[in-house]
Amino acid sequence: MTDMDKVKKAMFMFTDLFGLERFDKETLVRFFITVKKNYRQVAYHNWTHGFHVAHSIYAILKSSPGIFKPLEVCSSHAWMCLLVCSTVVLTRLAQVVLTYIGRAVVENDL
Repeated sequence: MTDMDKVKKAMFMFTDLFGLERFDKETLVRFFITVKKNYRQVAYHNWTHGFHVAHSIYAILKSSPGIFKPLEVCSSHAWMCLLVCSTVVLTRLAQVVLTYIGRAVVENDL
């Protein structure tokens, strides 16, 4: 999926959840494009990550209507990031350990 496809999907998710009655469609499109452009080009915390988090929250909300309060929905992004980041950090740590296992600490160039 291209970055612009993700913008279109993000727009769909937003309008599906909140509608367009209170929002200007062109302003929302510009907003999502601006968010995409302002993400840094780093390996992990980038536009693709942001889209995946948004999509995960969207899927949770759509599959469990009426369960979450607005504040819980807002805080769900932080929890999703913590869970995903923890997995990434542990995976990277395991790679480092496997790389340097059996070598003296002084020899390790961490």
